[in-house]
Amino acid sequence: MEEIIKLHIVGIVVLFSVYTDIKYGKIFNKLTFPFFFLGFIYNGILKGLSGVINSFIGFLIAFVPFYIFFQFGGVGGGDVKLLAGLGSWLGYPAILWVIFLTAVFGLIISVFTAMLRGKISELAKETLQEGKENVKTLFMSVLSKNFAFYDKNKKFKLHIPYSVAIAMGTFTGVFVSYLSWGSIPH
Repeated sequence: MEEIIKLHIVGIVVLFSVYTDIKYGKIFNKLTFPFFFLGFIYNGILKGLSGVINSFIGFLIAFVPFYIFFQFGGVGGGDVKLLAGLGSWLGYPAILWVIFLTAVFGLIISVFTAMLRGKISELAKETLQEGKENVKTLFMSVLSKNFAFYDKNKKFKLHIPYSVAIAMGTFTGVFVSYLSWGSIPH
């Protein structure tokens, strides 16, 4: 029963995040901060110290790579906090499926959107150019020990709310986790 409650909370938060991301272009801190803190508390109450540790591992697995993507301008801060919250609620290893499938759905949505807008060649060129600039900026940041390398003047204008990919990755990832382990891993 506790797992069903957990999945309902995760599902509601993810769907509400998609709604706010599409409508306002943001996933609000009022939603994400309590979400990831409550994941630690919920799993701690149900599983004790092992639940908190599992939440913390899931949180780190989701937070660290997406924070790096955020620094490069690849995702928004709300996306990072939402994924970190999913990590704290779902824990390890379920968050691995969510991250992997989110990335797959994000790629599919990006390519499909670019094709619909007739910008696939522009997407490839600008992605390569941004990649070169980001590597150069990162290198200079390391040399100067100034790690504020987030590019606020991104040239690429094909915006897709990443929360849609996160939602698709979450629902599919939870389903795959259930099929793999017979229950949601915790």
